[in-house]
Amino acid sequence: MSTSSGYRRRPLSPHEIRNLRIRQIGFRKGYDPAEVEALLQRLAEEVAARDGRITALLTENERLQVEVYARRHGQLPANTAPELDEDLIAQRIQAQQYADDMLAAAQTSAAQLVSQSRQQANEILRAAHDAAERAVREYRANAGGSYTADREELTRLATLAQWAMRQLAGLRAQVDATDDAARLELTSILDRLGSILSSPAQQPPAAPQTDWLTPRPSQAERSQPSMGWTSQTEQPPAMGWTSQGEQSQPATSWPPQTEQPQQASWSSQTEQAQPTMSWPPDGRFPSNGASGATPPR
Repeated sequence: MSTSSGYRRRPLSPHEIRNLRIRQIGFRKGYDPAEVEALLQRLAEEVAARDGRITALLTENERLQVEVYARRHGQLPANTAPELDEDLIAQRIQAQQYADDMLAAAQTSAAQLVSQSRQQANEILRAAHDAAERAVREYRANAGGSYTADREELTRLATLAQWAMRQLAGLRAQVDATDDAARLELTSILDRLGSILSSPAQQPPAAPQTDWLTPRPSQAERSQPSMGWTSQTEQPPAMGWTSQGEQSQPATSWPPQTEQPQQASWSSQTEQAQPTMSWPPDGRFPSNGASGATPPR
């Protein structure tokens, strides 16, 4: 609905329609409050149904536009939004309606709580003034000739203060209980909204398998024969093994455990080399007058 200035009013939501209050003017005749509330409830339901139809039509329109584009160009547009199935749309509409209902109920409860609090406060003040007047009357009856207006006023104020202190403890406990009830109600509302919005596609994935964390031998390692021992409790044998069932040739490392090398050395691991003679052969150097080669340096 637009005005002459071009301003467009925001449409009313269902909970705003439910909580709409029509002002009553004095003692003039007006509409029946029950019929007005029934009409507002009907309007709220119609607005909620209209919002659901509009959402479904917009989704269908977007789907048709994507389909037309794909048929014309042979491919989907680059900015294609993820598809929203009908179940997800219905869940969102249901969640919105539930949130509107909860908000309307909360506003109604708050208004009722404020009205009850005001009524209770008036009753407390009335009872406090009655108690103060009784205390004043008792003072007048018992004062006799020592009666003064100041003492009467002090008696009234002291009675009101004592009454207020007694009522304050009760009000504090009532406020705490109301706060706890409101917290529980809000927690229940959040849980219900979460269950409505949750869907199988949004469930967390299952725990991954951990078998792949165990190291496995490569193809080259599986093709090589196992050497030595096959378990952690067995000690490696003195002789090497080429396979688990056959004994290999002795190791070619030198010297063996039972023999020590002599002056001759080995030039290879598979065949025995000729011994190399040390200089001088007899372990002595030739004398100065003897002819011969000098010891190597």
